[in-house]
Amino acid sequence: MRTLLSLAASLALALAIQPAHAQTGAAKQTDYFESKEADGSSVIFKDDPMKAQGLDASGATLQMRGRPIRTLLIRPRLQFLQELTKSVESL
Repeated sequence: MRTLLSLAASLALALAIQPAHAQTGAAKQTDYFESKEADGSSVIFKDDPMKAQGLDASGATLQMRGRPIRTLLIRPRLQFLQELTKSVESL
């Protein structure tokens, strides 16, 4: 029974998967523009993400903050003797 159930589940899964299809020629031609010249060729894509602002050579620069303040995880007890005498006084 278990084998029959797993076989039926795998068969249903295999039939549910859709095959992949390649793009048509018309869809490829509208995604980019290509110009060929004697010294080379250039391709310009419509959805080029590099056209965003601040990504060129004269774009935004990174600025560093000041140096971080370093603190100790274990802080020294400056009032150790005062606290020690307070705890001993209550005895």
